[in-house]
Parts: sequence; structure tokens; C-alpha cells
Amino acid sequence: MPRLQLFNWALKSRVRQERLAKAAKERNLNVPAWGFDPALSIALRFAVAESLVNSVSTGYQISDQGRLFVEEIVKDTDLLLHEKEVLMLIGKGVTESMVDAVAKSWRTQ
Repeated sequence: MPRLQLFNWALKSRVRQERLAKAAKERNLNVPAWGFDPALSIALRFAVAESLVNSVSTGYQISDQGRLFVEEIVKDTDLLLHEKEVLMLIGKGVTESMVDAVAKSWRTQ
């Protein structure tokens, strides 16, 4: 959930997007804190109810139906252009362990 919240937070500002892209490239997440949006939790509950994602012990996992939905979004060249570009730039460069390390530092301060 913290990683989802990080991406949600970053997508709200170009400066944050650039910071996250830099972190992905350098493999170093230098973001001391980010916002947690309750609307994301509501959206995830909706996605579970619509069988787009499944709740699993480690968080959430996209379902087969969710994959089909994502494929349709990716195919639509007019939908979420900037967001797709940013997410492709970041790719898998921001890992769960990077996010966990930052979150762990919150608990030790």
C-alpha cells in the first residue's frame, strides 16, 4: 500500500514525477515523506468489488479481468497520456524494498 500511495502522490505534480523518475533511474528513493490519500483506499475497495484486483496477504494483485481492463486503457491513445508516459519512464525502478526502507525510517525517527 505505501508504494501505491507513493505513485498516487507523485502523479499529482510534475516535480514529484521527476523526482520519482530520478529515484527509479538512480535506484535511490530520496523522498522523505509522501501523502496518503484515503480516496486511493476507496478506489482499491471498488476495484476489489469489481474483480479488477484481488486482496492478497502482501497487498493487492491484479486479476485477469483487471489485466484486460488495463490493456484497454493502454490501447486507448487518447486516455491518460501523460500518466502512461511517466509510468513507462519509471517502470519497475522504484521497488517495494526502496519504499519499505523509507517507511522504516519513519518508524525509527
